[in-house]
Amino acid sequence: MKTCHFKKIILFSILLGLSQVSWGADCTQTLSPGANVASAVSSAAAGSTICLNNGDFGNVNLAGINKSNYVTVQSVSGRGATISPQIGNSKFLRFTNLTISGANINACSSNIQLTSSTFTQGAFVSDRGFNCTYPLNITIDGSTFSNLSGAGYEGRISVVDDDGHQPSLGVIISNNEIKDGCKSDGVFLAGGASGVQIGPGNVFNNIVQSGAIHCDNIQVYGSGWNNSIIGNHFKTGSSFLMLVDSFDNGLIKNNIFDGTGDGAGVKLQIAQTSNTTIEHNTLKNAGMSINLNSTATIKNNAFINSSYNPNAQGSIPGCSNCATSYNLSTSAITGTNNIQGTPTLVDGASPTTWAGWQLTSGSLGYRNSSDGNDRGINYYGSGAVSLPSVSPLAAPSNLRVN
Repeated sequence: MKTCHFKKIILFSILLGLSQVSWGADCTQTLSPGANVASAVSSAAAGSTICLNNGDFGNVNLAGINKSNYVTVQSVSGRGATISPQIGNSKFLRFTNLTISGANINACSSNIQLTSSTFTQGAFVSDRGFNCTYPLNITIDGSTFSNLSGAGYEGRISVVDDDGHQPSLGVIISNNEIKDGCKSDGVFLAGGASGVQIGPGNVFNNIVQSGAIHCDNIQVYGSGWNNSIIGNHFKTGSSFLMLVDSFDNGLIKNNIFDGTGDGAGVKLQIAQTSNTTIEHNTLKNAGMSINLNSTATIKNNAFINSSYNPNAQGSIPGCSNCATSYNLSTSAITGTNNIQGTPTLVDGASPTTWAGWQLTSGSLGYRNSSDGNDRGINYYGSGAVSLPSVSPLAAPSNLRVN
């Protein structure tokens, strides 16, 4: 039987766009390509830092390494060291300021951080078939995933668990740049992957359908629950959200969905969801479809040239149980306390930055949502953002932001 430990918190992130986090620790030891990194990590004292000189260290198998505090592996210079960590049944390992040629995390590994790195192959987190104690506290942060094939499954970042509603994995995917190409989805959750937090601070950009491979910015396939998509910027993409199976008890909040670069259309497809909250998002040229008798609360959003119709589409049942209120839309929308019209944004009709999506003080929707904030997004890439129930990260030492 799997056990789950939940902690109710409000996590505050101080973000500077896609600023990279550098842990800035002194090197306990320095290795060159050809050295046995696995042996060095295994024998390292908790809290130590292993620095890697420029070059390719290849696959590094890290199994059964359990520390009481983080052992950090980082490049001596920039992201000049290349490594492919294969992590199984290990605890408190951090990989930062690296070029990562693929990463696998499985077998109940916990307190694992992949940060401030360039991925040339994707990251695969799998708890399928394992009986673990949750949450795992796995973080993928501040990194770049450009034009990559899928890792394990269909995503550049793939997270999978056993089928059915599972305990919270405690995986946080934040502040990453996930962009370009159509070899794979951006983030892919499969099976019963639950308690995964996508955001804040991720930018999904230019993942545009081409050829036979269907590429979504985020796809959820299977029966997970308590997942959240919060504080992300989606731009120029054919399909922003493909939530084709269960997104039960989910949260979609404080996201920008800007489909301008790839033309208008339905870019958020949500099916078979129950008790999901969709609030304080701004959608421009990005229609949203919810169907299959879902239940959802849809409030305080801004729909700019973006359709939303909860009614039946052809033979597909509509969202007959959706509660829609306090939305701002450029066209008619069902529900209560809605406003029809075009908002005025700080950067005009076509913002290119997070901050440019703020409403001006004279705009429709300014500070008159159901909670007294602006309708549409209230998160702009920095400052405090309220998040759902997750476990906090252990505080790093010598943290600096570049």
